[in-house]
Amino acid sequence: MLRGLAQPRVVPVSTEGRVLARIDGSDADTASLEAFLRETAGAVVLAEMALDHAVAREFTAAGLTLSAGALDAERLLLLSAVSTDATVDNSSAASLIERFREARGLGPKRYEALLTRSARLRALVRHADMVTPDEVNAGVTAELSAVVLARIIVTPSYAEAAEARDQILAAGPLRSARFTEVAFRASRDPSAPRGGLFGPVSPTDPGLPMLVRDALTRGAGSLSEVLSIDAGFAVVLVESESPARPMPSGTALEQLRSKVRLRKEREAMDRVAARLQSETKVTPLDDSLRWSWDHRPGR
Repeated sequence: MLRGLAQPRVVPVSTEGRVLARIDGSDADTASLEAFLRETAGAVVLAEMALDHAVAREFTAAGLTLSAGALDAERLLLLSAVSTDATVDNSSAASLIERFREARGLGPKRYEALLTRSARLRALVRHADMVTPDEVNAGVTAELSAVVLARIIVTPSYAEAAEARDQILAAGPLRSARFTEVAFRASRDPSAPRGGLFGPVSPTDPGLPMLVRDALTRGAGSLSEVLSIDAGFAVVLVESESPARPMPSGTALEQLRSKVRLRKEREAMDRVAARLQSETKVTPLDDSLRWSWDHRPGR
């Protein structure tokens, strides 16, 4: 509800009916905004709060604590990953992260919560030794085999995926850069913070959806049609194809092992988060919030 047609009123002290904004001098209070906010983004926020609660509970049960620099370490890891995966310098990577935050509504509070959640998940994965030396070795071997590096965008609807594909096609020779931007903004795949980058991966990997495997065989620079997969609708861009390479040594080998270890760590973090989400019961009590929760994508 909007009230007042002339001079703005003094902001009331009580929380009930507190003025949150003014529109042409008229007051928009909490009663006016909360139901709309709950319907629009309630499910997203509630899911994040539920996951934060579950991660914190597991983290505490494991007897873990975050170090003073844990969140800064997560920021640096994200910056480094985006810089490497998007093939840009740190300044451009920071700009991509800002655009990702804007597209997802990750203001100061939600972004801090995301970094905290990520730091706790990383600590849980490391505490449980979920990434084994054998897994890293296998990842290094796979990375040195004949593989494809690709980008993927996953959306809840066909229309969103088709729109993303059209934007990428319109970029012509700059389609890789445009794909990165669109993935940051629109993709719901865990690879979104990396501009949709995934791999190196073998086109014969049985863990990939069949249509994605087929798209990976189309050659470097190829852009798939909109693909229907279990997670929604996908568009795949093949960045490059690499023949088998010899095993490096010394510093080069350690850098490769570190890269693989971090990727495997992130995959393990995603698995832990998915498990905790599935184990956490969420019961919305407010009508607007319940509507949002019942109509959330992928429910």
